[in-house]
Amino acid sequence: MKHRQQMAPSFFLNANFKQDNLIFSVKILKGCFNKIIVFWLHLARIRFDASFP
Repeated sequence: MKHRQQMAPSFFLNANFKQDNLIFSVKILKGCFNKIIVFWLHLARIRFDASFP
């Protein structure tokens, strides 16, 4: 019984840690995705300006 009580808190901590990591990863992915989109739009604008002088 004592062993099971010691297991529970670490399991919950591990679950919270995984959830935080997932949220953190999603934030990083969103940030990279936004940067890529902004960069792509920037390149598209340069090409657009070049093709229509």
